Amino acid sequence: MNQDLLDLALGANRVLTYAGFVLLAGTLTFWSVVWPDGRRNGRLVVLALAGTAAMIIGTLAGPAIQLIFAGRLLGDILTPLGGAAQLARLAALVAAMFFLPDIISGAVIGWRRILALTVVLVIAASMVAQSDAIGGPWEVTKIAATGLHVLATCAWLGGLVALAAVLIPGDRVEELDQLIPRFSRVAMLSVATLVVTGLIHAVAVAGGLAPLIGSRYGLVLVIKVAIFGFMLLMGNHGRKYAARAAFRQRHLVPDVPGKSAGVSGLA
Repeated sequence: MNQDLLDLALGANRVLTYAGFVLLAGTLTFWSVVWPDGRRNGRLVVLALAGTAAMIIGTLAGPAIQLIFAGRLLGDILTPLGGAAQLARLAALVAAMFFLPDIISGAVIGWRRILALTVVLVIAASMVAQSDAIGGPWEVTKIAATGLHVLATCAWLGGLVALAAVLIPGDRVEELDQLIPRFSRVAMLSVATLVVTGLIHAVAVAGGLAPLIGSRYGLVLVIKVAIFGFMLLMGNHGRKYAARAAFRQRHLVPDVPGKSAGVSGLA
C-alpha cells in the first residue's frame, strides 16, 4: 500500500478509536456523575454500545492495518508497554459489554458507579500509554497532563453528546432543571482542566515556552485555542437557552404540546 494511503488509513482508524472513547467514556461518566437514573434512556445505551464497538474495531484494526498492508511484524508495531496497553483496553471493553446490563439494571450509584468509572480510567490509561507522553523529557508531567486531558475530554465532549441525545426527542424538557446545573459543574471543571493540561502538555512537548512560541506546533495550538474559545461561547449560550426553556416548560406553559421543538433544535 502507498505510504500516503497507509497514513490515511491509520489516521482514520485513530479518529474512530477516539470517537468511540468519547461516546463510551462520556456516556459512562454522564451516567455516573450527571444523571444516574438516565440508564433507562435507550439513546444513551446505544451511545455506550456504539462507542464500545468503535473502540474494539479501532484497537484491533490499528495493528492489523500495519501487519497486512505494511508487512511489518507485530513486535515492531507494538512495544511491550503498547502491547500491554492494547490488551488492557480490550479487557476493559469486553468488561464494559459484559457488565453493561448490570450497570444499567439500577441507578448508576454505589458499586455500579465505581465499576463504570473504573472502566473509564483503565481505557484512558491505556490510551495515555500509547501516546507521545511516554518517553523524552518531562515524562511524568506529560503523562499526568495527558491523562487528565483525556478524562476531561470524555467528561465534557462525551457529556455534550449524551446531553444532546437526551434532548433531541424534545420530550424530556422537564429533566433539564436537574441535568443542566449538574452538567454545567462538570463542564466547568472539565474546561478548566483542558486549558491547564493542554498548555502544560504543549510546553512539555515543545521543550519550553520559548520554543513553543516560535514553532509550527505553537501556531497550531493558537488555532486550537481560538476554536476552543468559540466552542465555549456557543456552549454558554446553549446552556442559558436550555435553562430558559426548562423554566418556561415547567413554570409558564405546562402541558402545551409542541413547545419543546426549540430544545430539540438546540441539541
